Amino acid sequence: MPKGIVRKLDDLCRIVVPREIQRQLEWIPQDEIEITVSGQVVSLRRYMPGCVLCAAEDNLAKVNGKNLCLSCRTSAARTVARR
Repeated sequence: MPKGIVRKLDDLCRIVVPREIQRQLEWIPQDEIEITVSGQVVSLRRYMPGCVLCAAEDNLAKVNGKNLCLSCRTSAARTVARR
């Protein structure tokens, strides 16, 4: 017996993520979705690129719509403070 929601692949091997899952994950049209595979398991998650300055993936925050890590935010704040 299947667990979860079952969907068939279309002729181009695509599936549609059910609306109830989109709402639960707060996905909206135009979100970028990262697809990973581990054995027979395919995982989907909202793509969250690293820091735009150093590519770090930890301690990210959105600044003017761009991801910046704590180190780069701190460095930028010091630079602005010196002016």
